[in-house]
Amino acid sequence: MICSAMPDSLPVDGMTTMYLLMAAFHMPPWLRLMSGHSIEADRR
Repeated sequence: MICSAMPDSLPVDGMTTMYLLMAAFHMPPWLRLMSGHSIEADRR
């Protein structure tokens, strides 16, 4: 009953899901780049 009363309360469609997944996969490298931490430093 609550769901039928508010059909547009959570507008998550395929494109929104795709953008959220893309952000989740691409965020760690950008955060590492902005923090100045590099993979080369970890290898030493």
